[in-house]
Amino acid sequence: MFLERISARMRGKIRAMFCGGPAIHVSSLEAIPALPAGSKGHRMLSDAFLALISLIKPEVFCDIGANNGDVSRAVRRLKTGCRVCAFEANPEIHALFARDALADGVEWLNLAVTDCSGVTVPVWAPLKVFGNGLLGKIESIEPETTGKTSLLRRVDPAEYKRFDVKAVTLDEFFQPQIADSRTFFLWIDVEGAADKVLAGADKVLDKTLAIFIEVEGSAFWQEQKQCSEIVETIRRRGFVAIARDREYGDRQFNVLFVHKTAESSVREFLCKTKFPIAVEV
Repeated sequence: MFLERISARMRGKIRAMFCGGPAIHVSSLEAIPALPAGSKGHRMLSDAFLALISLIKPEVFCDIGANNGDVSRAVRRLKTGCRVCAFEANPEIHALFARDALADGVEWLNLAVTDCSGVTVPVWAPLKVFGNGLLGKIESIEPETTGKTSLLRRVDPAEYKRFDVKAVTLDEFFQPQIADSRTFFLWIDVEGAADKVLAGADKVLDKTLAIFIEVEGSAFWQEQKQCSEIVETIRRRGFVAIARDREYGDRQFNVLFVHKTAESSVREFLCKTKFPIAVEV
């Protein structure tokens, strides 16, 4: 139902390219099929992920770096019965969108998901970022609801608002669910700190069936891991890359992974919807 917005002509082209054609190597990031650039491809990938929730019905959905909570609220509207937990580290953004999220039944949590628990960590909301443009020095002013709050500071000089936030790992937070062998879907959008989230999710990843994750092809944050490292970390845990968008070209984009135990049913479903998918060989 989410992919019906793709035109019949585009579906036909996509199927010819990816569902009936030769195998595509995904040993490198460049070989993962990329959807149209910008918001269009991002919406296609997001809709595919939501459709997989309806198909597989995980028991827990984690929205890490939830911002305004739109994704978590969309998952709740699917009415699959899964528990929806949204983590937003910026306390001002968390407070701003709390009413709507809670009204929709989302567990709305002001916690910084990282690789440690039981401590307070600084998170950085950029107010102004100073960089170099084609015509010289540029200054970017961020809104109060900036989606660029991060555990990391920018490579470019910037002015920040600092918040000290309670840290938690996914493994710590979901101990009871891990013990009960609950299944997870993860949405990770944490502005350069994805490696920290994954490092604190060793046991959760054992129970996870799909991951939608933002990665970077350019260095925006200090101590940021590059996309190839993040992709390889996830693949070593038994996941395969299905597709990626080009939300901000190749500088910052999202990749959809599914666990190999769910791969066959996911590929069958996405090919029926004429969605472009990678074929590993």
